Amino acid sequence: MSQLFHLIIYRPLFNALMLLYGFLPGHDVGVVIIVFGFLIKAVFYPLTKKTMMHQQKMQAISPHLKKLKDDHKGKPEDLAKATMELYKEHQVKPLDGCLPLLIQIPLLIGLFQVFRTGFMPDALKDLYGFVPNPGTLHPFFLGIIDLSKKNIYMPLLAGAAQFVYGRFFTPKPQADGGEMAQMMAKQMVFMGPFLTFFISLNLPSVLPFYWFVNNVFSVLEGKLIQRAKDAQDENAKGKTQKVKLQEKT
Repeated sequence: MSQLFHLIIYRPLFNALMLLYGFLPGHDVGVVIIVFGFLIKAVFYPLTKKTMMHQQKMQAISPHLKKLKDDHKGKPEDLAKATMELYKEHQVKPLDGCLPLLIQIPLLIGLFQVFRTGFMPDALKDLYGFVPNPGTLHPFFLGIIDLSKKNIYMPLLAGAAQFVYGRFFTPKPQADGGEMAQMMAKQMVFMGPFLTFFISLNLPSVLPFYWFVNNVFSVLEGKLIQRAKDAQDENAKGKTQKVKLQEKT
């Protein structure tokens, strides 16, 4: 299993990074990670958009789900049927919320392995034949920060970016989740950055640096998706008003 993971996840990711390292001027690992993070976000943008749209739809129908549970208390079959009808009415597909995440989990694990071991001397043995061998990797960002070593600055940046992302884009608990769920959601907005910071302190700074880059792009991506949804809602609202005016005339 580990060999299969190495073959279909680790090596392609490692070689993609090495291609960027050889192609980008300056051979700056930090710049490579920024460009790589952007490309990863671009590739997975449709899946991320679907996930965020699903979360927003679930929040919108949350009060209806709570009412269904109250109306069909003790009747699980009726509740399941009514829930599926509600999903169909609001065009909600339950799997839309988890499939994109499940697809991305192996990628995240692979990236962790690449950044953890990619600076070791024997890592270049995994290069494909068509990928130029750089000979020696210089793990510096802007020629100043050695990303192969620990430092406190990258964990601070990663924690701060995690807080900003969590502050604006952590899904709100559903209305039937109770006060405990709401309290836990609020706590995670603050606990997530602290956990990110303390875990990152013991890792090569390339890992928190990638997490920082990923969260920055996630914030921008979330803003873009929200803007697209607002435009979609405004368009739908305009069509509804137009239909009402036509009915009156």
